[in-house]
Amino acid sequence: MKCTASKYALVLLITSLGCAIEQAVEVAPDPSRPNGVILSTTDIAQVREADLRRAFPALRAENRLESSCRAEWDPLAKAFFAPSPVSEHAVETNFVTCNGRGGLGVACSLERAPAYFVSDPTRYFALEGDIAVDEALAVVRLFEEGALAVQGGSAADRPERPYTIRKREQDYVLQVGWTSCGGCSRMLSVTPVLDGGTMVGLSLHGGIVEACSQSVPTWLAGGPVGSTAAK
Repeated sequence: MKCTASKYALVLLITSLGCAIEQAVEVAPDPSRPNGVILSTTDIAQVREADLRRAFPALRAENRLESSCRAEWDPLAKAFFAPSPVSEHAVETNFVTCNGRGGLGVACSLERAPAYFVSDPTRYFALEGDIAVDEALAVVRLFEEGALAVQGGSAADRPERPYTIRKREQDYVLQVGWTSCGGCSRMLSVTPVLDGGTMVGLSLHGGIVEACSQSVPTWLAGGPVGSTAAK
């Protein structure tokens, strides 16, 4: 009987210690940044998704973790959460950055910015420079419908998703692909094809400029909440 009681006591002790460890990371406001916090841990590799969600209550359940990355040589870590809906074609992005400060804890901030989409909010894109939302939506809609005439290539050569759009005097520049955590992106210069003043298609103007960056390891892998699916 005493042995059984001792086993139960040991289980309770281990459980209590586990709970204490899980709650060990404390959150405090960062006076140097309006939307920043300081996490009490001194090891940025130990930060979990649950810690970020506790630090930033604005991250709701629907804002699932899309991807995260951190290079061992870089003190900056990044986590990208699904956007928050705003209106019919608008969302607000959720981007968390954390920076190790040695023995002074880990400084994190939540950056939110407007973005837009045609029909699928997971395929959002940002505006750069002076371009109207309706104009950008019209260009991206044609792009997603396959209206881009790729000279010297096939429809399979057309990249899948634009991440930014910028307007120039005679054309638009689309960035397709994403390199923040490694990978390749391409810059496409496209001109509108007009029919009676209405934009009915897109034509590739000039070459395709491609840039690639080294793949960066996942940061929040193994956390108890959400997932780290590739973006």
